[in-house]
Amino acid sequence: MHTNPDLKLTVPAREYQLALDAQCACNLSGAVHAMSRAVTLIWEEAHENKLGTEYVNTHPICVLYAEQIAFLTGKDVQYEKALGICTARAAAVGAEMAQVEEPVAESAGEVMSQ
Repeated sequence: MHTNPDLKLTVPAREYQLALDAQCACNLSGAVHAMSRAVTLIWEEAHENKLGTEYVNTHPICVLYAEQIAFLTGKDVQYEKALGICTARAAAVGAEMAQVEEPVAESAGEVMSQ
Protein backbone atom coordinates (compact mmCIF):
# COMPACT_ATOMS: atom_id res chain seq x y z
CA MET A 1 0.00 0.00 0.00
CA HIS A 2 1.74 3.12 -1.26
CA THR A 3 5.23 2.16 -0.17
CA ASN A 4 7.01 3.02 -3.42
CA PRO A 5 10.03 5.13 -2.40
CA ASP A 6 9.92 6.94 -5.76
CA LEU A 7 6.51 8.51 -5.08
CA LYS A 8 6.51 12.25 -4.76
CA LEU A 9 4.50 12.74 -1.56
CA THR A 10 2.67 16.07 -1.59
CA VAL A 11 -0.15 15.48 0.90
CA PRO A 12 0.79 17.37 4.07
CA ALA A 13 1.52 15.40 7.26
CA ARG A 14 -1.39 17.27 8.87
CA GLU A 15 -3.83 15.35 6.65
CA TYR A 16 -2.44 12.05 7.92
CA GLN A 17 -2.89 13.28 11.49
CA LEU A 18 -6.46 14.37 10.78
CA ALA A 19 -7.22 10.90 9.40
CA LEU A 20 -5.84 9.38 12.59
CA ASP A 21 -7.85 11.81 14.70
CA ALA A 22 -10.99 10.92 12.76
CA GLN A 23 -10.80 7.38 14.09
CA CYS A 24 -12.41 8.76 17.26
CA ALA A 25 -15.00 10.81 15.37
CA CYS A 26 -18.65 10.59 16.30
CA ASN A 27 -19.79 13.26 13.81
CA LEU A 28 -20.41 11.76 10.36
CA SER A 29 -20.60 15.08 8.53
CA GLY A 30 -17.30 16.24 10.00
CA ALA A 31 -15.58 13.04 8.90
CA VAL A 32 -17.08 13.26 5.40
CA HIS A 33 -16.06 16.90 4.93
CA ALA A 34 -12.54 16.21 6.20
CA MET A 35 -12.25 13.23 3.87
CA SER A 36 -13.43 15.31 0.93
CA ARG A 37 -10.74 17.91 1.56
CA ALA A 38 -8.11 15.19 1.92
CA VAL A 39 -9.20 13.43 -1.28
CA THR A 40 -8.70 16.65 -3.24
CA LEU A 41 -5.08 16.72 -2.05
CA ILE A 42 -4.65 13.00 -2.67
CA TRP A 43 -5.84 13.45 -6.27
CA GLU A 44 -3.28 16.19 -6.75
CA GLU A 45 -0.62 13.80 -5.47
CA ALA A 46 -1.92 11.05 -7.74
CA HIS A 47 -1.72 13.31 -10.78
CA GLU A 48 1.79 14.43 -9.80
CA ASN A 49 2.81 10.76 -9.84
CA LYS A 50 0.78 9.89 -12.97
CA LEU A 51 -1.46 7.59 -10.95
CA GLY A 52 -5.22 7.19 -10.90
CA THR A 53 -8.29 5.94 -9.11
CA GLU A 54 -6.74 2.86 -7.54
CA TYR A 55 -4.07 5.00 -5.92
CA VAL A 56 -6.69 7.34 -4.45
CA ASN A 57 -9.11 4.58 -3.40
CA THR A 58 -6.40 2.66 -1.56
CA HIS A 59 -4.55 5.65 -0.11
CA PRO A 60 -4.04 5.13 3.65
CA ILE A 61 -5.92 8.35 4.44
CA CYS A 62 -8.92 7.21 2.36
CA VAL A 63 -8.89 3.78 3.96
CA LEU A 64 -8.96 5.26 7.47
CA TYR A 65 -11.77 7.69 6.70
CA ALA A 66 -13.80 5.06 4.83
CA GLU A 67 -13.56 2.64 7.73
CA GLN A 68 -14.63 5.28 10.26
CA ILE A 69 -17.52 6.42 8.06
CA ALA A 70 -18.64 2.80 7.69
CA PHE A 71 -18.44 2.40 11.46
CA LEU A 72 -20.43 5.57 12.13
CA THR A 73 -23.21 4.54 9.76
CA GLY A 74 -23.48 1.03 11.17
CA LYS A 75 -22.63 -0.33 7.72
CA ASP A 76 -22.76 -4.01 8.64
CA VAL A 77 -26.22 -3.69 10.17
CA GLN A 78 -27.82 -0.94 8.10
CA TYR A 79 -26.69 -1.52 4.49
CA GLU A 80 -29.50 -3.76 3.25
CA LYS A 81 -32.18 -1.59 4.84
CA ALA A 82 -30.64 1.63 3.45
CA LEU A 83 -30.31 0.07 0.00
CA GLY A 84 -33.99 -0.84 -0.01
CA ILE A 85 -35.10 2.61 1.14
CA CYS A 86 -32.91 4.42 -1.41
CA THR A 87 -34.04 2.12 -4.23
CA ALA A 88 -37.71 2.72 -3.42
CA ARG A 89 -37.32 6.48 -3.04
CA ALA A 90 -35.25 6.78 -6.22
CA ALA A 91 -38.01 4.96 -8.13
CA ALA A 92 -40.56 7.40 -6.70
CA VAL A 93 -38.44 10.35 -7.82
CA GLY A 94 -38.15 8.81 -11.29
CA ALA A 95 -41.93 8.48 -11.48
CA GLU A 96 -42.37 12.08 -10.31
CA MET A 97 -39.90 13.30 -12.93
CA ALA A 98 -41.77 11.43 -15.69
CA GLN A 99 -45.03 13.11 -14.65
CA VAL A 100 -43.40 16.56 -14.64
CA GLU A 101 -41.81 16.05 -18.06
CA GLU A 102 -45.05 15.05 -19.83
CA PRO A 103 -46.93 18.35 -19.32
CA VAL A 104 -43.83 20.32 -20.26
CA ALA A 105 -43.56 18.39 -23.51
CA GLU A 106 -47.28 18.90 -24.23
CA SER A 107 -47.14 22.64 -23.54
CA ALA A 108 -44.05 22.96 -25.73
CA GLY A 109 -45.97 21.28 -28.54
CA GLU A 110 -48.89 23.64 -28.06
CA VAL A 111 -46.59 26.64 -28.30
CA MET A 112 -44.99 25.28 -31.46
CA SER A 113 -48.37 24.75 -33.14
CA GLN A 114 -49.59 28.28 -32.39
